[in-house]
Amino acid sequence: MKKNLIAAIVVAALAVAFLSACGQTVRSVTHTSWWETSGGSRVYVCYWEGSCSGFGGCSKGESKIKKCDVQADNTLKCEQMTEAEKVLNPHMK
Repeated sequence: MKKNLIAAIVVAALAVAFLSACGQTVRSVTHTSWWETSGGSRVYVCYWEGSCSGFGGCSKGESKIKKCDVQADNTLKCEQMTEAEKVLNPHMK
């Protein structure tokens, strides 16, 4: 009887630990768009960012957009498009 009680407590503790696992920030690219402008090349990167954990699933998260200009050495200089993100995320205040 005592062994069963200890086993049940251990199983319950493991289940609670697993189900309430700390959320991890997750990013997923949803769209990219490449443009050639008079000033050079530009790419827009749209992505979803939220947190996911165990069996709890994922949060509603936020849609994000970055506008990136391609530099002469092929590096990117990116700018977060915060005004556009406000339109995409009316649930965020």
